[in-house]
Amino acid sequence: MVIYPMKCGTIIMESAYATPGHNEGMAARCAVGMFLIEHEQALVLVDTGNHPKVAEDAASYWGKDVAECIQPKMDRDDAVDRQLQRLGYKTSDIDIVVLTHMHLDHAGGMSLFPDATFYIQADELAAAMWPDPQFSRGHYEIKDFAQTRDFKIVRLNGDMDLMGDGKIRLIKTGGHSVGHQMVYTRLPEFGPTLLPGDACFMPEQLDFLTPPGMPIPDPERGLAMVRQIRDMVEKDDLYIAYSHPTNKDWIKACSSYMC
Repeated sequence: MVIYPMKCGTIIMESAYATPGHNEGMAARCAVGMFLIEHEQALVLVDTGNHPKVAEDAASYWGKDVAECIQPKMDRDDAVDRQLQRLGYKTSDIDIVVLTHMHLDHAGGMSLFPDATFYIQADELAAAMWPDPQFSRGHYEIKDFAQTRDFKIVRLNGDMDLMGDGKIRLIKTGGHSVGHQMVYTRLPEFGPTLLPGDACFMPEQLDFLTPPGMPIPDPERGLAMVRQIRDMVEKDDLYIAYSHPTNKDWIKACSSYMC
C-alpha cells in the first residue's frame, strides 16, 4: 500500500483562524492537500481539493469576497484530475473517495468522480447541503456538489474500517465541521500514518494546542481532537501527512516521504 500526496495549489491561512491566539496579525501560504492511496483492493482518494474553475477565475466561482480572503494560487494542472494523470490514472480509475469534510478546498473536485463510491459522514452531508448561515460563505460551496445527487454515497455515522483489513480507518472527529473525519493508515514499510484533514492543519497546531480554526461549530471538540492527535504521535510514533502545512513544509515533507 502506498500513499501519494497531491497539492491543489495554495491558499492563505490567517493565524487568527488557523492558530487562534498565536502569531496574531500573521498569515501563511499553505498547501491544499489531497492524497491517493493505492490499496490492494482499491484506489482510494482522500479529498478532492478546489474545483478546477478556481484556477480560471476564483472570484467568479467562489465569489469575490471569498477569493480575496483565501487568495488561492492554482493552475489548471493543480486540479485533482490533472494530478491523477501525473500519477498515471484517470478519474474513472478511482474506486473510493473519502471526504474528510465538504468545505470548498476539500470537496471542490467531487463532481469529477461520478463512478466512485463516496464515504462521507451523514451529518457532514446534511451540513453541506443546508449549512448554518455562518458557515456557508467561505466554507461550503454548493456548486461543488450540486450535480452529485445521483452519486453513490455511503453515509457514515461514526468510525469505519474502510477495507475491512485494518489498513485504512476512518475516524470521526467533528469539531472543525459537524461531520469531519480523518484517515488513519498503516503502511507496511512506514508504519502508522494519519491524514487528519482539518482536524489538525499543521505542526504548529500541536505545539500551540489550539482548536483547528475559529469560528468552527464545536471548538471544544476540535481542541480535544488536536490533543488526541498529539497523544497518538507520542504513543505510536505516528507520521502526519497534513492537508494544510505551509507551502515550504509541504515541499520538505514530499521530498522525504511519499512523492
